[in-house]
Amino acid sequence: MDTSPDGPSAASSASAAVAASSTSATATMAVSSPSPLSSSSSRPDGRLPTELRPISVEHGLLQRADGSCSWSQGGSIALAGVYGPILAGGKDERMDRATIVVHFKSASGSATNIDMERGSYIRQCLESVLLLHLHPRCKISIDLQLIRDGGSILSVALNAAIMACMDAGLSCSSMMGSVCIAMREEDTQNAAKRDTSKPSIAATPTASSSTSNSNSTSMCLLDPIDEEEEDGHPIVTFAFTSTSPGALLSVIEHGCLNEAMYFDALEMGREACSHVLQFMRMAMEKAQAQNQ
Repeated sequence: MDTSPDGPSAASSASAAVAASSTSATATMAVSSPSPLSSSSSRPDGRLPTELRPISVEHGLLQRADGSCSWSQGGSIALAGVYGPILAGGKDERMDRATIVVHFKSASGSATNIDMERGSYIRQCLESVLLLHLHPRCKISIDLQLIRDGGSILSVALNAAIMACMDAGLSCSSMMGSVCIAMREEDTQNAAKRDTSKPSIAATPTASSSTSNSNSTSMCLLDPIDEEEEDGHPIVTFAFTSTSPGALLSVIEHGCLNEAMYFDALEMGREACSHVLQFMRMAMEKAQAQNQ
């Protein structure tokens, strides 16, 4: 079972609940933050910097697929369908394992170069956890359709893909979950002028990489929406497994992060993903109970 990382800021304030719906599971959660944001800090959608958007998942939406999952996280929705394993041929055939092919399509329906990069990243992550040696000379096709891009879409799509694989009955060495974090800089002088009667979320500030402004600190924004991503701040997407507490599988960065920013984001991502993995377990247990 996943646990939070060591350290004084790792105490979890998360809460997760599975709804009583017969077709979907939902959850809302928040994690403790290593960022120096005050309690008066706000985001465009009203969430705290440490708060994930509501998550819901539905299985079995695609009748012709061997497994499928719709992962909704706030305004972001991705639909994944798994086809196979089926006998491969030609360049897709591997004698000792199965081959994974991922097709990622944006909401417009046409695949772009960015979509191809996203599909390649998701394929590499899935190859790390799926037991492909159980299906030699076979091919597993995964179609990922972006229904709506409301931010953090790479982590949303990756979560939809692994849940669809589990819905298809594919064996995994471990579960895998993903979260996205954006970094934002804030002037500490302006922050000090805010209402200080309320306690801050965290007490340790992180110095910005810029030496030109000593009053600037970097903030972690968990699960950014599209508006926050368009601000041009660095964004990092993490993938973790459940093999050991907070086992980092993969990370992809957009923008420049210094060492302090990276480790702050890593700490928040590790804790947040432990709750995403917990939600996945509850959703799968509920789906299995319904099929019995």
